[in-house]
Amino acid sequence: MPSYMLDSNVLSLFIHEKDRALREKVEANLTNCFISALVLAELEYGAAKRPDVPRYAVRVELARQMFEEAIMPFDEDAAWHTGRVRASLEKAGMMIGPYDTMLAGHALSQGAVMVTDNVDEFRRVPGLVVENWRTPRKQQK
Repeated sequence: MPSYMLDSNVLSLFIHEKDRALREKVEANLTNCFISALVLAELEYGAAKRPDVPRYAVRVELARQMFEEAIMPFDEDAAWHTGRVRASLEKAGMMIGPYDTMLAGHALSQGAVMVTDNVDEFRRVPGLVVENWRTPRKQQK
């Protein structure tokens, strides 16, 4: 069974309960899902810049607790893969954002599928398997 790295946009939809089908898919695969420490940093940043920080901080803390055993540190292997991803994308003239480059490298270092709503960027990364579990916007209530 593959392992799945959840991107910050997917985790944000999950913790804010904005997509029921996505939530059900994450819950059904929870034992195979993990998040990068970088995603946690993005969630903390998103909560800190909100006018209603306490409300969002509670949701981030719930996500932290839910994935407590599945928060992967960005390590030396992830750094190596990130360097390779960046060089490959730069050579092809298809750069993506720096955080996305790091997340792609981290997912590759773990042999994980990247679960994201930002499919167009991540599909540029050679060797990275990408899935979008989000319900298409036109089908959402």
